[in-house]
Amino acid sequence: MTQEAILITTTPPLPGLTLVNAINSANLTIATDFAGSTDPAADSDAYMTWADTSTGFLKRRNAANNAWSTIARIYPATSENAAGYIQNLTSNTATVVSTLPNGTATTSGLNAFNNSDAANAAKAILDISTSALRISADKTGTGSYLPVLFYTSATERLNIGINGTVTVKKRSVGEASALTSSAASIAVDASASNNFTHTFTENTTLANPSNLVAGQSGVIVFTQHASSPKTLAFASYWDFPGGTVPTITASNSAVDVLAYYVNSATSITARVLGDVK
Repeated sequence: MTQEAILITTTPPLPGLTLVNAINSANLTIATDFAGSTDPAADSDAYMTWADTSTGFLKRRNAANNAWSTIARIYPATSENAAGYIQNLTSNTATVVSTLPNGTATTSGLNAFNNSDAANAAKAILDISTSALRISADKTGTGSYLPVLFYTSATERLNIGINGTVTVKKRSVGEASALTSSAASIAVDASASNNFTHTFTENTTLANPSNLVAGQSGVIVFTQHASSPKTLAFASYWDFPGGTVPTITASNSAVDVLAYYVNSATSITARVLGDVK
């Protein structure tokens, strides 16, 4: 690569060898474009490129031939950088990589393979359609399905096996949602959380929850009124051992814990642990 002038001087003297060397240098510049730390503006023409080694940017001359436009970053040839990077060329600006479907198509995404034969490889898919955002562990040809692992701080936190088994490597925390009583009824939206809390303000009924899904489980922690204990009744979805509806503790600030498991959209198996201290 060179940054020699591409216009050969016509000012004599111009001996044969000097002319040949000037032509060779000009041809090399044309063949490879400019590369170096010094701005070659004086020797450039519109749309020529310059690998600016002082900044690490690849630049292209504009149509008016009066300025350079940065078009890419040049990285050193190390093993880490050999795969290539994408970076926003505007200083201190976030980089966003986007994919768009073409025409009337409604899905776009990214695929990654674990070997150079994409027809026979494990395949990772991140895509989005009109119905879902999907993260998939797939395969092509003779490739193998692989588990999906999630890491933080270089440590595995979650493992989804190829058979669908989900292994949580650390604790799983479900935030408790506070319930309120209005018109002597405690409304529960089961989609809001698995765990709930309620502090009594009146005699009330634990209503049939909305948005129930079979298999959901959790607890509801009840705290009695601090000075005037209240009563609690249960709506029809709540089922208890032996069909006996429990009575909550009638002591100031007492704590009772209701553990539950959703059997169906209209049935919840529950048990109350009374006066927990």
